[in-house]
Amino acid sequence: MANNLDPSIEEMWSKRQQIVHHKQPIFQAIANMEEKETLKKGDTVHRTYRSRFSVNDMGAEGSFTRQDVTDTDESLSIDKEKEVSFYVKSLDAIQTKYHTLSKTGNKYAEDAGKDLYNNIDADFLAEMASSADGNAGTTAAGVTSGVTVTTANVVSTVTTAYQNILTQTNDMNPSGLFAAISPQFYNTLIQVVGARETQMGDGTTRNGRVGSYFGFDLYLTNATSHTSVLALATQPTANDTVVYNGVTFTFVATPAVAGDVDLGGDVDASRANLAAAINGGAGAGTTYIEVSATDRALLNGVTAVNDDTNNVLVITANGKSVVAVSETLTDGTDEFTAAAQVQNNVFGIKGATDMVIQKAPNCLIKDRDGYVGKDFVSWTAYGVKTFDEGDAMLYTVPVRTDGF
Repeated sequence: MANNLDPSIEEMWSKRQQIVHHKQPIFQAIANMEEKETLKKGDTVHRTYRSRFSVNDMGAEGSFTRQDVTDTDESLSIDKEKEVSFYVKSLDAIQTKYHTLSKTGNKYAEDAGKDLYNNIDADFLAEMASSADGNAGTTAAGVTSGVTVTTANVVSTVTTAYQNILTQTNDMNPSGLFAAISPQFYNTLIQVVGARETQMGDGTTRNGRVGSYFGFDLYLTNATSHTSVLALATQPTANDTVVYNGVTFTFVATPAVAGDVDLGGDVDASRANLAAAINGGAGAGTTYIEVSATDRALLNGVTAVNDDTNNVLVITANGKSVVAVSETLTDGTDEFTAAAQVQNNVFGIKGATDMVIQKAPNCLIKDRDGYVGKDFVSWTAYGVKTFDEGDAMLYTVPVRTDGF
Protein backbone atom coordinates (compact mmCIF):
# COMPACT_ATOMS: atom_id res chain seq x y z
CA MET A 1 0.00 0.00 0.00
CA ALA A 2 1.04 3.63 -0.50
CA ASN A 3 -0.02 6.70 1.39
CA ASN A 4 -1.84 9.46 -0.51
CA LEU A 5 -2.22 12.75 1.30
CA ASP A 6 -2.30 14.87 -1.89
CA PRO A 7 -5.91 16.06 -1.40
CA SER A 8 -4.91 17.65 1.90
CA ILE A 9 -1.76 19.36 0.69
CA GLU A 10 -2.37 23.06 0.11
CA GLU A 11 -1.16 25.00 -2.89
CA MET A 12 0.04 28.54 -2.47
CA TRP A 13 -0.51 31.57 -4.71
CA SER A 14 2.06 34.35 -4.62
CA LYS A 15 0.93 37.74 -3.33
CA ARG A 16 2.06 39.39 -6.55
CA GLN A 17 2.31 38.81 -10.27
CA GLN A 18 5.64 38.55 -12.02
CA ILE A 19 7.11 41.70 -13.51
CA VAL A 20 7.11 42.27 -17.27
CA HIS A 21 10.48 43.28 -18.71
CA HIS A 22 10.33 46.23 -21.12
CA LYS A 23 13.13 47.91 -23.04
CA GLN A 24 14.21 51.43 -22.09
CA PRO A 25 13.36 53.95 -24.84
CA ILE A 26 16.10 56.49 -25.52
CA PHE A 27 14.63 58.53 -28.40
CA GLN A 28 13.35 61.27 -26.05
CA ALA A 29 16.92 62.24 -25.23
CA ILE A 30 18.24 62.20 -28.80
CA ALA A 31 15.45 63.17 -31.21
CA ASN A 32 14.67 66.63 -32.54
CA MET A 33 11.10 67.28 -31.39
CA GLU A 34 10.83 70.89 -32.64
CA GLU A 35 7.87 70.20 -34.96
CA LYS A 36 5.81 68.57 -32.23
CA GLU A 37 3.90 71.68 -31.23
CA THR A 38 3.41 73.08 -34.74
CA LEU A 39 1.83 69.97 -36.23
CA LYS A 40 -1.55 70.28 -34.56
CA LYS A 41 -3.34 69.49 -37.82
CA GLY A 42 -2.19 67.85 -41.02
CA ASP A 43 -0.04 64.85 -41.72
CA THR A 44 3.13 66.26 -43.30
CA VAL A 45 5.99 68.56 -42.31
CA HIS A 46 7.93 70.16 -45.20
CA ARG A 47 11.47 71.42 -44.75
CA THR A 48 13.46 72.60 -47.76
CA TYR A 49 17.20 72.90 -48.22
CA ARG A 50 19.33 75.12 -50.47
CA SER A 51 21.66 74.02 -53.26
CA ARG A 52 25.40 74.45 -52.76
CA PHE A 53 27.67 76.84 -54.67
CA SER A 54 31.00 76.07 -56.31
CA VAL A 55 33.86 78.58 -56.23
CA ASN A 56 35.00 79.56 -59.74
CA ASP A 57 38.00 81.45 -61.09
CA MET A 58 37.05 84.98 -62.10
CA GLY A 59 37.59 85.85 -65.78
CA ALA A 60 40.58 87.89 -66.93
CA GLU A 61 38.49 91.06 -67.28
CA GLY A 62 36.37 90.49 -64.20
CA SER A 63 33.76 88.32 -65.86
CA PHE A 64 31.83 85.90 -63.70
CA THR A 65 29.57 82.89 -64.08
CA ARG A 66 26.11 82.93 -62.58
CA GLN A 67 25.05 79.75 -60.82
CA ASP A 68 21.50 78.51 -60.49
CA VAL A 69 20.04 78.34 -57.03
CA THR A 70 17.63 75.54 -56.24
CA ASP A 71 15.49 74.81 -53.24
CA THR A 72 14.74 71.13 -52.65
CA ASP A 73 11.81 69.93 -50.59
CA GLU A 74 11.93 67.12 -48.06
CA SER A 75 9.01 66.07 -45.92
CA LEU A 76 8.24 64.13 -42.78
CA SER A 77 4.98 62.21 -42.89
CA ILE A 78 2.86 61.12 -39.97
CA ASP A 79 2.51 57.70 -41.52
CA LYS A 80 2.84 55.33 -38.59
CA GLU A 81 -0.31 54.35 -36.73
CA LYS A 82 0.15 51.61 -34.15
CA GLU A 83 -2.25 49.98 -31.72
CA VAL A 84 -2.31 47.39 -28.95
CA SER A 85 -5.80 46.27 -27.93
CA PHE A 86 -7.33 43.64 -25.68
CA TYR A 87 -10.62 42.62 -24.08
CA VAL A 88 -11.35 41.87 -20.43
CA LYS A 89 -14.49 39.93 -19.50
CA SER A 90 -16.15 41.38 -16.40
CA LEU A 91 -16.57 38.00 -14.71
CA ASP A 92 -12.91 37.13 -15.24
CA ALA A 93 -11.94 40.41 -13.61
CA ILE A 94 -14.19 39.65 -10.62
CA GLN A 95 -12.85 36.15 -10.18
CA THR A 96 -9.15 36.78 -10.74
CA LYS A 97 -7.05 36.80 -7.59
CA TYR A 98 -5.13 39.96 -8.29
CA HIS A 99 -7.34 42.64 -9.82
CA THR A 100 -10.73 44.16 -10.37
CA LEU A 101 -11.81 44.91 -13.96
CA SER A 102 -10.30 48.38 -13.73
CA LYS A 103 -7.03 47.19 -12.22
CA THR A 104 -6.69 44.29 -14.64
CA GLY A 105 -7.27 46.58 -17.61
CA ASN A 106 -4.98 49.26 -16.25
CA LYS A 107 -2.11 46.86 -15.65
CA TYR A 108 -2.31 45.48 -19.18
CA ALA A 109 -2.85 48.98 -20.60
CA GLU A 110 0.34 50.10 -18.86
CA ASP A 111 2.18 47.25 -20.59
CA ALA A 112 0.59 48.21 -23.93
CA GLY A 113 1.75 51.81 -23.57
CA LYS A 114 5.30 50.70 -22.89
CA ASP A 115 5.17 48.39 -25.91
CA LEU A 116 4.06 51.29 -28.11
CA TYR A 117 6.87 53.53 -26.85
CA ASN A 118 9.32 50.68 -27.49
CA ASN A 119 8.00 50.46 -31.05
CA ILE A 120 8.53 54.21 -31.54
CA ASP A 121 12.05 53.87 -30.17
CA ALA A 122 12.85 50.95 -32.49
CA ASP A 123 11.69 52.88 -35.57
CA PHE A 124 13.70 55.93 -34.47
CA LEU A 125 16.94 53.98 -33.98
CA ALA A 126 16.49 52.19 -37.31
CA GLU A 127 15.89 55.51 -39.10
CA MET A 128 19.10 56.96 -37.71
CA ALA A 129 21.17 53.92 -38.67
CA SER A 130 19.85 53.81 -42.23
CA SER A 131 20.27 57.58 -42.81
CA ALA A 132 23.82 58.10 -41.55
CA ASP A 133 26.33 59.47 -44.04
CA GLY A 134 29.14 57.56 -42.33
CA ASN A 135 29.47 53.83 -41.75
CA ALA A 136 32.26 51.92 -40.03
CA GLY A 137 31.47 48.79 -42.05
CA THR A 138 32.75 47.85 -45.49
CA THR A 139 30.29 47.42 -48.36
CA ALA A 140 30.77 45.19 -51.39
CA ALA A 141 28.24 43.61 -53.77
CA GLY A 142 25.31 44.89 -51.77
CA VAL A 143 26.61 43.48 -48.49
CA THR A 144 27.80 45.63 -45.57
CA SER A 145 30.19 43.74 -43.33
CA GLY A 146 30.35 44.74 -39.69
CA VAL A 147 33.24 45.25 -37.33
CA THR A 148 34.22 42.97 -34.48
CA VAL A 149 34.58 45.24 -31.48
CA THR A 150 37.30 44.13 -29.08
CA THR A 151 39.18 45.63 -26.17
CA ALA A 152 41.98 46.32 -28.64
CA ASN A 153 39.92 48.47 -31.01
CA VAL A 154 36.89 49.78 -29.11
CA VAL A 155 38.55 53.09 -28.21
CA SER A 156 39.69 53.70 -31.80
CA THR A 157 36.15 52.85 -32.94
CA VAL A 158 34.81 55.67 -30.77
CA THR A 159 37.47 58.15 -31.83
CA THR A 160 36.96 57.25 -35.50
CA ALA A 161 33.25 57.95 -35.11
CA TYR A 162 34.17 61.34 -33.62
CA GLN A 163 36.54 62.05 -36.50
CA ASN A 164 33.92 61.16 -39.11
CA ILE A 165 31.24 63.35 -37.55
CA LEU A 166 33.66 66.29 -37.52
CA THR A 167 34.59 65.63 -41.13
CA GLN A 168 31.02 65.19 -42.33
CA THR A 169 29.65 68.29 -40.61
CA ASN A 170 32.73 70.56 -40.88
CA ASP A 171 32.11 71.34 -37.22
CA MET A 172 35.34 71.31 -35.26
CA ASN A 173 33.59 71.72 -31.92
CA PRO A 174 30.31 69.81 -32.10
CA SER A 175 28.06 69.87 -29.05
CA GLY A 176 25.39 67.43 -28.03
CA LEU A 177 27.27 64.32 -29.09
CA PHE A 178 25.61 60.99 -28.31
CA ALA A 179 26.22 57.30 -28.81
CA ALA A 180 23.35 54.79 -28.90
CA ILE A 181 25.22 51.59 -28.08
CA SER A 182 24.30 48.01 -27.31
CA PRO A 183 25.11 46.17 -24.06
CA GLN A 184 27.77 44.22 -25.98
CA PHE A 185 29.50 47.41 -27.18
CA TYR A 186 29.23 49.00 -23.75
CA ASN A 187 30.63 45.89 -22.07
CA THR A 188 33.72 45.98 -24.28
CA LEU A 189 34.22 49.71 -23.73
CA ILE A 190 33.84 49.45 -19.97
CA GLN A 191 36.48 46.71 -19.84
CA VAL A 192 38.98 49.15 -21.33
CA VAL A 193 38.16 52.46 -19.71
CA GLY A 194 36.53 51.21 -16.51
CA ALA A 195 33.66 52.93 -14.74
CA ARG A 196 35.74 55.46 -12.87
CA GLU A 197 34.22 58.92 -12.50
CA THR A 198 37.10 60.57 -14.36
CA GLN A 199 36.62 58.37 -17.40
CA MET A 200 32.90 57.67 -17.78
CA GLY A 201 31.59 60.84 -16.20
CA ASP A 202 28.39 61.16 -14.23
CA GLY A 203 26.24 58.17 -15.13
CA THR A 204 22.49 58.18 -14.80
CA THR A 205 19.74 55.84 -15.90
CA ARG A 206 17.53 58.66 -17.23
CA ASN A 207 16.49 57.76 -20.79
CA GLY A 208 19.11 55.01 -20.77
CA ARG A 209 22.10 57.32 -20.25
CA VAL A 210 24.98 55.49 -18.58
CA GLY A 211 27.70 58.11 -18.63
CA SER A 212 29.93 59.81 -21.18
CA TYR A 213 33.15 59.09 -23.02
CA PHE A 214 35.23 61.18 -25.43
CA GLY A 215 32.50 63.81 -25.51
CA PHE A 216 29.72 61.35 -26.33
CA ASP A 217 26.78 60.95 -23.96
CA LEU A 218 26.39 57.17 -23.85
CA TYR A 219 22.87 55.76 -24.12
CA LEU A 220 22.55 52.05 -23.51
CA THR A 221 19.93 50.28 -25.61
CA ASN A 222 19.04 46.73 -26.61
CA ALA A 223 16.75 48.06 -29.36
CA THR A 224 19.26 48.84 -32.09
CA SER A 225 18.21 47.67 -35.54
CA HIS A 226 19.72 44.40 -36.74
CA THR A 227 20.65 43.46 -40.29
CA SER A 228 21.18 39.97 -41.72
CA VAL A 229 22.18 39.07 -45.28
CA LEU A 230 21.22 35.73 -46.80
CA ALA A 231 23.35 34.86 -49.83
CA LEU A 232 21.12 32.81 -52.13
CA ALA A 233 22.46 32.39 -55.68
CA THR A 234 21.39 28.78 -56.29
CA GLN A 235 17.85 27.49 -56.64
CA PRO A 236 16.96 25.81 -53.31
CA THR A 237 16.06 22.13 -53.11
CA ALA A 238 12.66 20.99 -51.87
CA ASN A 239 12.52 21.02 -48.04
CA ASP A 240 15.49 23.37 -47.67
CA THR A 241 14.80 25.68 -44.74
CA VAL A 242 15.63 29.21 -43.62
CA VAL A 243 15.17 30.07 -39.92
CA TYR A 244 14.93 33.68 -38.80
CA ASN A 245 14.36 34.67 -35.16
CA GLY A 246 12.89 31.24 -34.44
CA VAL A 247 10.51 31.24 -37.42
CA THR A 248 11.06 28.46 -39.97
CA PHE A 249 10.41 28.88 -43.69
CA THR A 250 10.50 25.77 -45.89
CA PHE A 251 10.90 25.76 -49.67
CA VAL A 252 8.45 23.32 -51.30
CA ALA A 253 6.95 22.70 -54.73
CA THR A 254 3.40 23.15 -53.48
CA PRO A 255 2.93 25.24 -50.29
CA ALA A 256 0.46 23.60 -47.94
CA VAL A 257 1.30 24.32 -44.29
CA ALA A 258 2.32 27.41 -42.32
CA GLY A 259 5.79 28.62 -43.27
CA ASP A 260 5.90 26.90 -46.67
CA VAL A 261 7.46 28.96 -49.48
CA ASP A 262 6.95 28.20 -53.15
CA LEU A 263 9.97 27.14 -55.20
CA GLY A 264 9.70 29.59 -58.08
CA GLY A 265 10.81 29.11 -61.66
CA ASP A 266 14.33 30.20 -60.75
CA VAL A 267 16.31 31.31 -57.71
CA ASP A 268 15.33 34.96 -58.12
CA ALA A 269 11.65 34.02 -57.95
CA SER A 270 12.23 31.74 -54.95
CA ARG A 271 14.15 34.49 -53.14
CA ALA A 272 11.35 36.95 -53.87
CA ASN A 273 8.80 34.47 -52.53
CA LEU A 274 10.81 34.14 -49.31
CA ALA A 275 10.89 37.93 -48.97
CA ALA A 276 7.10 38.04 -49.35
CA ALA A 277 6.68 35.32 -46.73
CA ILE A 278 8.88 37.17 -44.23
CA ASN A 279 7.11 40.47 -44.90
CA GLY A 280 3.62 38.99 -44.87
CA GLY A 281 3.16 40.57 -48.30
CA ALA A 282 1.20 39.66 -51.41
CA GLY A 283 0.90 36.00 -52.34
CA ALA A 284 -0.34 34.49 -49.07
CA GLY A 285 -2.00 31.15 -49.77
CA THR A 286 -0.23 30.67 -53.11
CA THR A 287 3.44 31.67 -53.18
CA TYR A 288 3.65 31.10 -49.45
CA ILE A 289 1.52 29.98 -46.50
CA GLU A 290 1.22 32.52 -43.69
CA VAL A 291 2.97 31.58 -40.46
CA SER A 292 1.13 31.25 -37.15
CA ALA A 293 0.09 34.32 -35.16
CA THR A 294 2.80 33.50 -32.62
CA ASP A 295 5.47 33.39 -35.34
CA ARG A 296 4.15 36.55 -37.00
CA ALA A 297 4.63 38.36 -33.67
CA LEU A 298 8.29 37.26 -33.78
CA LEU A 299 8.54 38.99 -37.16
CA ASN A 300 7.12 42.31 -35.95
CA GLY A 301 9.33 45.11 -37.25
CA VAL A 302 11.13 42.79 -39.69
CA THR A 303 11.52 43.71 -43.37
CA ALA A 304 13.13 41.61 -46.11
CA VAL A 305 14.39 43.17 -49.37
CA ASN A 306 15.24 40.97 -52.34
CA ASP A 307 18.30 41.93 -54.38
CA ASP A 308 18.46 40.04 -57.70
CA THR A 309 21.60 41.89 -58.82
CA ASN A 310 23.70 40.64 -55.91
CA ASN A 311 21.73 37.42 -55.27
CA VAL A 312 21.07 38.29 -51.64
CA LEU A 313 18.14 38.85 -49.31
CA VAL A 314 18.72 41.70 -46.87
CA ILE A 315 16.64 41.37 -43.69
CA THR A 316 16.34 44.24 -41.23
CA ALA A 317 14.75 43.92 -37.80
CA ASN A 318 13.86 47.10 -35.95
CA GLY A 319 14.42 46.97 -32.21
CA LYS A 320 15.83 43.45 -31.97
CA SER A 321 19.58 44.10 -31.62
CA VAL A 322 20.56 40.41 -31.84
CA VAL A 323 18.74 37.91 -34.05
CA ALA A 324 19.40 34.17 -34.36
CA VAL A 325 19.53 32.90 -37.95
CA SER A 326 20.25 29.56 -39.61
CA GLU A 327 19.55 27.58 -42.78
CA THR A 328 19.70 24.10 -44.27
CA LEU A 329 20.21 25.15 -47.90
CA THR A 330 21.65 22.38 -50.04
CA ASP A 331 24.27 24.49 -51.78
CA GLY A 332 27.07 25.18 -49.30
CA THR A 333 27.71 28.66 -50.70
CA ASP A 334 24.16 29.75 -49.91
CA GLU A 335 24.11 30.90 -46.31
CA PHE A 336 23.71 33.80 -43.93
CA THR A 337 26.88 35.86 -44.35
CA ALA A 338 28.58 35.80 -40.95
CA ALA A 339 30.22 39.20 -41.27
CA ALA A 340 26.91 40.79 -42.33
CA GLN A 341 24.97 39.79 -39.21
CA VAL A 342 25.20 43.14 -37.46
CA GLN A 343 23.59 45.35 -34.85
CA ASN A 344 23.61 49.01 -35.86
CA ASN A 345 25.11 51.18 -33.12
CA VAL A 346 24.77 54.89 -33.90
CA PHE A 347 27.00 57.85 -33.01
CA GLY A 348 25.97 61.39 -33.77
CA ILE A 349 24.77 64.84 -32.75
CA LYS A 350 21.51 65.12 -30.87
CA GLY A 351 18.67 66.44 -32.97
CA ALA A 352 19.93 64.90 -36.21
CA THR A 353 16.70 62.95 -36.65
CA ASP A 354 13.24 64.47 -36.31
CA MET A 355 10.44 62.76 -34.43
CA VAL A 356 6.85 63.99 -34.37
CA ILE A 357 4.47 62.17 -32.07
CA GLN A 358 1.11 63.60 -33.09
CA LYS A 359 -0.79 61.30 -30.75
CA ALA A 360 1.08 60.03 -27.71
CA PRO A 361 0.24 56.48 -26.64
CA ASN A 362 -2.83 56.33 -24.42
CA CYS A 363 -5.66 53.92 -23.71
CA LEU A 364 -9.35 54.18 -24.62
CA ILE A 365 -11.75 52.04 -22.60
CA LYS A 366 -14.80 51.08 -24.64
CA ASP A 367 -17.91 49.03 -24.01
CA ARG A 368 -17.94 45.99 -26.29
CA ASP A 369 -21.29 45.62 -27.99
CA GLY A 370 -22.89 42.28 -27.15
CA TYR A 371 -20.39 41.41 -24.43
CA VAL A 372 -20.20 41.89 -20.68
CA GLY A 373 -16.76 43.40 -20.47
CA LYS A 374 -14.56 46.16 -21.83
CA ASP A 375 -12.25 46.72 -24.79
CA PHE A 376 -8.98 48.46 -23.96
CA VAL A 377 -7.50 50.17 -27.03
CA SER A 378 -4.04 51.76 -26.82
CA TRP A 379 -2.81 53.63 -29.89
CA THR A 380 -0.39 56.21 -31.21
CA ALA A 381 0.38 58.15 -34.40
CA TYR A 382 3.85 59.45 -35.26
CA GLY A 383 6.41 60.09 -37.96
CA VAL A 384 10.19 59.95 -38.03
CA LYS A 385 12.58 61.43 -40.59
CA THR A 386 16.24 62.31 -40.96
CA PHE A 387 16.31 65.39 -43.16
CA ASP A 388 19.27 66.09 -45.43
CA GLU A 389 20.87 68.32 -42.80
CA GLY A 390 20.89 65.45 -40.32
CA ASP A 391 22.51 62.75 -42.45
CA ALA A 392 25.98 64.22 -41.95
CA MET A 393 25.45 64.36 -38.20
CA LEU A 394 25.19 60.56 -37.91
CA TYR A 395 27.69 57.70 -38.08
CA THR A 396 26.76 54.01 -37.89
CA VAL A 397 28.94 51.33 -36.35
CA PRO A 398 27.61 47.92 -37.46
CA VAL A 399 28.87 45.39 -34.92
CA ARG A 400 29.00 41.73 -35.85
CA THR A 401 26.64 39.52 -33.84
CA ASP A 402 27.50 36.10 -35.29
CA GLY A 403 29.73 35.46 -32.29
CA PHE A 404 27.22 36.55 -29.63
